[in-house]
Amino acid sequence: MEKRHKSRVHKLLPRHIAERCTNSRKHYEKHLAGEKWKFLVTLDEAYVYLGDCNKPQAIYYREGDERKFQKWYAECRESFSKGFMFITGYCYNGKLTICRVAKKAKINSQYYQEEVLTPIYRTEILAFLERMEQETGIHAIPFSNFPVKSPDATFVPLDSSKGHWETGVLEQETVSGKRGEWELLDMAVLCKSLLKWKL
Repeated sequence: MEKRHKSRVHKLLPRHIAERCTNSRKHYEKHLAGEKWKFLVTLDEAYVYLGDCNKPQAIYYREGDERKFQKWYAECRESFSKGFMFITGYCYNGKLTICRVAKKAKINSQYYQEEVLTPIYRTEILAFLERMEQETGIHAIPFSNFPVKSPDATFVPLDSSKGHWETGVLEQETVSGKRGEWELLDMAVLCKSLLKWKL
């Protein structure tokens, strides 16, 4: 398939790239310098189309200077494949479980707080603190025990024990399959991604 016309879009100039590098470095030095990056949790969502799983790529991208190629046109009705969206995250200490997004859900800050961050706070962090207590003997102060006007009450529980908590190549076509692949993903690959902040 060949696209003959390209609409005008915003062009990323060299000065924009330089500004982004500067701003990213300032953000890193303020929030992630030293050992703080180990307590960063990064979240992201992905939409998986069931029709695109376990099959060869259907679109051929030719090089700009490639002249000898056969033109063809596929006549088809425009339709959207069935799929689902999920959210997950990871940090230096491990991976979060995959959370499926409900159909027709509007992804905004309220949805993240109620459907993503709250379950992480209620289950993932508590499980991590229990595991940390068993392995190291370090006890964390429950969030409910913080005084109402304590400055620590503005942070999540990890602030009291491990540091301030900042806020894929998958083939399976079911949520359980995604969870299985996510669990098998090597943490070294994820940590390498986090270490890019330090470069």
